[in-house]
Amino acid sequence: MSQRAQARARVADALVAAAAAPPLRIAQNEILSKLPAAELAAIMEHAEEILIPGREEMFLAGDLVERVYFPLTGMVSMVIVLGDGTTVEALTVGREGFVGVHLLNEVMPARYKGICQIEGAFIVLSSKDFLSIIGDLPDLSRRLHRYSQYAADVAAQSAACNSVHNVEQRCARWLLVTSDAIGSPSFNLTQEFLSQMLAVRRPGVSVAMTALARRGLVSYRYRKVTLLDVKGLEEMACECYATIRSKAKELLA
Repeated sequence: MSQRAQARARVADALVAAAAAPPLRIAQNEILSKLPAAELAAIMEHAEEILIPGREEMFLAGDLVERVYFPLTGMVSMVIVLGDGTTVEALTVGREGFVGVHLLNEVMPARYKGICQIEGAFIVLSSKDFLSIIGDLPDLSRRLHRYSQYAADVAAQSAACNSVHNVEQRCARWLLVTSDAIGSPSFNLTQEFLSQMLAVRRPGVSVAMTALARRGLVSYRYRKVTLLDVKGLEEMACECYATIRSKAKELLA
């Protein structure tokens, strides 16, 4: 029996077993949590949960990515590295999505550098297993393709935002997106890292964060940010945060 046939047989066995089993619960990841129990069981047969520390480099652009990641409580930054070493964040991936979009298009090398931005838990499975079973899981395939459109839309919106809006607005947008992505109003963050993600000088980020703190919108102590007034931050943020949320409602429901 070929490897493809063996994989199909394993998926079929998992689907049959899951039909009579209590549904698995992966509540933190919004793609996995919405799957039929049988499809989730088929994924989890090949998966494991791991913890990735903050600032860990997960892969470089051009690397053959060996694993697919579904964030539970962590968050990944997909960044572009320019010739002079400058890094610009193209996209963040949290509990709304997954890391491995390029595999859906049968493209194996990573398109960006991946950095674990916020430490946390992830469901992971090998790229080989992912590709062997995705064709037999129609609901998962549909959700992943819709997420890939969302990711493309957000990357384009972020590029426009970084070109047009001021640093305070962009900081507010970034903080709100990060909080949504990990499901928490508090997370660890250095101004140096935020300046790299926004492609601005660190003093500019320092001034912006101080201004947000003085307005009572955030607190920032010992490298930990806490969002104190989400509504106020939304009013401070540029239109891009509302646009990103609108796209999520349209494509990820």
